[in-house]
Amino acid sequence: LLIYGRFADPFGLFIISSALVLSLLALSVDLQWGYTGILNLGPAAYLGLGAYTYALTQRKISVASPTYLAFALAMVLGIVLAVAVAFPAFRARTLPIYYALITLAVSLILQRWTAVSYDLTGGSNGMTGIPLPDFSLPGLNLKMTNSDQFFPLTAGVVITAYLGCLWLTRSRFGRVLVAIRDDEEKVATLGYSVAGAKLVVAAIAGALGALAGALYAPL
Repeated sequence: LLIYGRFADPFGLFIISSALVLSLLALSVDLQWGYTGILNLGPAAYLGLGAYTYALTQRKISVASPTYLAFALAMVLGIVLAVAVAFPAFRARTLPIYYALITLAVSLILQRWTAVSYDLTGGSNGMTGIPLPDFSLPGLNLKMTNSDQFFPLTAGVVITAYLGCLWLTRSRFGRVLVAIRDDEEKVATLGYSVAGAKLVVAAIAGALGALAGALYAPL
């Protein structure tokens, strides 16, 4: 990444940045499906939620440097959506296939809503004029002026998220997630809260998916 970032042309940087953003979404899918065995057919809902949150926050809220707010708000809304979908399903011990269909339905509903909400999202025409991130602080100018500067930010966020996921999956909690994937009933008989563990990993996945969307919008 360090070598490529120094010598690639702008189009090459755009391609690799896009791949990194989608790999962040893939991390969220892998946490749920690969490690915990929870099939989520609607990860695009979190990507879209994060993207629109960033775009609307940057365009509508007039503050000195709203990028911090946009990224944080996107992750919070991703967690809220994930918990709103997962909590009633896991509490009721919904069968995995039904949970997968619920997540797909949520994604389709949000996609349809954004397509018809012309005043807010631009509808099927989309949104233009989304500013690049501005991380400036008093006395420190960190405003991005071109897309070439976006690659280091994307790479840094994705590498940090990957290391965090690696630590999580190798921790005791991560071993519980793998055990849930292999034998959910046995984990419950050992005294662990299966629904609680699933809810936590769904929230983390929602935050990662929304963060990927927040990176995708300015890209």
